Amino acid sequence: MRSRGRKGGDKIVSGKGSISAVLIIFCLTATLFAVVPTRSSGTNYDPWSDINGDGKVDILDIFSVARAFGTSGDATKPVVIAGYGTVENLTSFTLLNQTLVNVTVSTAGYRMITLSLYAQSKDAHQFEIFWGYKIAGKFAYSTTQTLTSDSSIHVVKPIWYQNVRTPTFVVTLEITFSEFWLSINNNSPDQYLSGYVACSLNT
Repeated sequence: MRSRGRKGGDKIVSGKGSISAVLIIFCLTATLFAVVPTRSSGTNYDPWSDINGDGKVDILDIFSVARAFGTSGDATKPVVIAGYGTVENLTSFTLLNQTLVNVTVSTAGYRMITLSLYAQSKDAHQFEIFWGYKIAGKFAYSTTQTLTSDSSIHVVKPIWYQNVRTPTFVVTLEITFSEFWLSINNNSPDQYLSGYVACSLNT
C-alpha cells in the first residue's frame, strides 16, 4: 500500500487503500448477517421481520429495509385473510301479529356488509325495524325506522334472485364493528308479515 509523506510524519492513505478497507468491512458484515439467522432460527423467527416473506430473516430483508429508508406513509399493515371471499346468507321469516324476529350477523374478518330486507303483507301496513351494530358485544350504534311493505305476497325467492324487486330496506357499510343486528317488529293487530333478509359479506 503506497503512501505519500507529509510534514510531521503523517501519512495519507491512497484511494485504492480506502476501497480495499471498505470491501473488507462489507465482506465481514455480510458474513456476520449470513451466520446470525442460522444461529437464531426456529423459536426466534418473527414473520413481521421477514420482509420478503421467504420464511427466513436474512440480509435480503435488511436490503429491503435499506432501500426503503427515508420513506414515510400510513403505518397500517394490510392483512389478507385466506379462504374468505364473498359470503351470502338468507334468513326467511313469517311474523304473526305483534311479534318480532332478530337477525344477527358476525362481521369479524370482513371488510364490507350489504344487508337487504324484503317484506310483504296483504294490507301493506307499517312495521318497525331496529338496526345497528356492536363492538366487543356493546352497542355502538342503533336506530329505528318505520317502513311499509308491498301490497302483494310473493313466494320467497332465493338470494341470487334478490334483484327482481326493490328491497324494502337496504344498507351497505364498511365494517368497523364486530356484529351487525336487525330486529323486525310486526306491530299489526291482525295481519301477518312475511319476507326474508339477504346479507352479503365481502373481504
